[in-house]
Amino acid sequence: MSDGLAILERPLRYGSVGDEVLWAEHYQPLGSAAADVLVDVHGGAFSSGNRFAGQRYCRRLARAGFPVLSIEFRHGPDHKHPAALEDIARAVRFCRDGGLGFAPGRVGLIGSSSGGHLVALTALEPTEQGADIDCEADFVVALWPVSNPAARYQYLLSRQLETAEMLDGWDPFRLAEGHRGYFVSQMQMLTASLQDVLVRGTFRRLPPLLIVQPELDRNVPVFMSQTFHGAYRHAGGNVQYRLYPGVGHGFAAAETDQTDNCLADIVAFIRCMAPVAGTG
Repeated sequence: MSDGLAILERPLRYGSVGDEVLWAEHYQPLGSAAADVLVDVHGGAFSSGNRFAGQRYCRRLARAGFPVLSIEFRHGPDHKHPAALEDIARAVRFCRDGGLGFAPGRVGLIGSSSGGHLVALTALEPTEQGADIDCEADFVVALWPVSNPAARYQYLLSRQLETAEMLDGWDPFRLAEGHRGYFVSQMQMLTASLQDVLVRGTFRRLPPLLIVQPELDRNVPVFMSQTFHGAYRHAGGNVQYRLYPGVGHGFAAAETDQTDNCLADIVAFIRCMAPVAGTG
């Protein structure tokens, strides 16, 4: 991707919960009459991270002409599920209500790792924040999403049995602790599984979805995104799946050829997507 448009970066307050202010970083392309806005949700095993985690790809997408609102949100261990979903819905509503200074044509969600799970779940089962304002997403980009928190948690527990030499610096203990920090039980992890929502048919909408999966991802094994892709297709959703060989978890946070390919695929998906699917 070329350097593209100049952008303006600024912090924005998009909401509050009690005394807690919810901040976001706004990446605004200059000289572009953008119709689509992206709300970015960071990863961090449901219990860490901040709005600057995806800064590199947020800047690149803004330079391609898409305003991005990268949000802070309530997560574990101080807050429990579904607090993050409520804040994502607030951010979508903020954008739709002109919080960025204009009325967008469409508002999409993009999230990485645990953030990929959260944006997809918000889109499938939108959190009701008030009937007078639409807080539903028009499309979703899920980057290496933890689509099944229960299966990922059990996978992490099994990897904890390996020796330090086998793990080679990778830390399943930290990731598992993040799950326990946000979810109150494994049962809650299961009911929040995207595959489970799709099989149960409890989703309200099936917006167009792009799943991005690195081939060498130890945090989110390839099979997890494959089952998510299959479940979304089986439920009748419009879904694209892209596997990027030779790279690992979070690869789009670095400048690589595969990052260029990934961002080009994201831009093409947003520009060429089909209309939103109906309710389930």
